[in-house]
Amino acid sequence: MSGIKNHSYLIGLLYSLEFFITRIAVFISLVVYVLLGNTLAPQKIFVVTAIYNVIKPAVTIVFAMSITALFSVNVSLKRIENFLRNQDYVENPSGFTPNNLRHIDPRDLESNQVSLPIEPRVFILSGELVAIIGPVGSVKTSLLNMLLKEMIVISGDVDIQGRISHASQEPWFFAGSIQQNILFGESYDQDRYESVTHVCALLGDFQNFLHGDATLVGERGKALNGGQKSWVNLARCIYRKADIYILDDPLSAVDAKIGRHLYQKCIETFLGDKICILVTHQLQYLKTADKIIIMKDGRIEACGTFSELQNSGLDFA
Repeated sequence: MSGIKNHSYLIGLLYSLEFFITRIAVFISLVVYVLLGNTLAPQKIFVVTAIYNVIKPAVTIVFAMSITALFSVNVSLKRIENFLRNQDYVENPSGFTPNNLRHIDPRDLESNQVSLPIEPRVFILSGELVAIIGPVGSVKTSLLNMLLKEMIVISGDVDIQGRISHASQEPWFFAGSIQQNILFGESYDQDRYESVTHVCALLGDFQNFLHGDATLVGERGKALNGGQKSWVNLARCIYRKADIYILDDPLSAVDAKIGRHLYQKCIETFLGDKICILVTHQLQYLKTADKIIIMKDGRIEACGTFSELQNSGLDFA
């Protein structure tokens, strides 16, 4: 924090010099010139002033930008150093058991500070749609991170056979066209691309854009609204040929009509023969899920089909 404060003070000082450094420098130069026994002339004053005006940007603006860049590079290098100094990943670190994790704050789980304790259960999935529901803070995203091996498993085993494609909760974009963001390095397959854009409800948006799917999304997708970002993010995920599709709440930023289209055409139909793990708050789609997992306080509270959970008297809402 002190480094940020000092950096701000320095930048403010350098930018403030821009307003009076030229005048002070010209004044001092002319005074020294006179004290050395020389005689001032208008043409000499004009030349000195012109020279200082030329070098002013380099002394103030460019120098300030250089200092800013040096601070940023220093912070980045320290982060990289801390990352490289971390211990190697260990699948099952010794000395940890579920009994050590009885009093875990779910907020720590969301920040990936500790590992997710899942009580002993066996899930064998093959060509199924699994819906994961639960209140905010029930570490649904942490469960997905465990499947993606971005969180350490300290108890039990996760055996994943096949290729995974993941649609994150926060869409990520790079500066390029919509098509490039959907392909994301994959080779272009016209039939699959057209099918994906159709089931992801993107064709109507392509028609509204002047250049269609060649439209540039801008830095971080600023040319797209929230719904369009979600659709493109989902399209990128399902365009990639995989065996397991992990979708982290892709229906949250769309209206009811588009949400129904995405669920029926994309998730149910297009991914019908694949393993699909869907985190959602849209409870109206749970009836067609093969399995429903209800999370609460970092644990699996219940698991079963819609009818099984309904007959158990559990209140989904």
